[in-house]
Amino acid sequence: EVSGNPNIGIVLATAVKPELTEPLFLAILSAVDLAHAIGVVSRFKRLLEPEDLIVVEDRPSKRLVATYDWPESADIVPQALVDAELAFLVAMGRRGTGDPDLSPCEISMCAQELEPGARHADFFRCTITLGARRNAVAFPIDDVQRPFATHNSQLMTALLPYLQANTPASPTS
Repeated sequence: EVSGNPNIGIVLATAVKPELTEPLFLAILSAVDLAHAIGVVSRFKRLLEPEDLIVVEDRPSKRLVATYDWPESADIVPQALVDAELAFLVAMGRRGTGDPDLSPCEISMCAQELEPGARHADFFRCTITLGARRNAVAFPIDDVQRPFATHNSQLMTALLPYLQANTPASPTS
């Protein structure tokens, strides 16, 4: 247990102040829409952490699914980190669209249970599947295509060379 607060991962993800953080956060919010923002996270995730974010458009279910893939050396990923990663994508979507009600359609977690007092359902506002094979978040395609009010193509163009030059390679690439 990291802090004694069963919601610490969600608290950490929503406490991020993009105007004070690194170029990656600015690039995420400069994206055209949530799909592109998740693509930026996927492409440049290794600036912050050793895991990969695999993004797949599931056309039959009309969902965009983002799945976290931690290195095999990570025996057990702390639930607080899982919570923070999943909540971060939701928080960026809400900030970018300006819609505090934007919610995924499903959260999948490897955890078998959540700690007492956890407020995941209140934050995510969707189905939460526990005991899943992977930690993932799924958004309806229509929602990930909603434009970001924070979109800034000039800023994105300026940030990309820095991000590309400073992102470590994935061991799987």
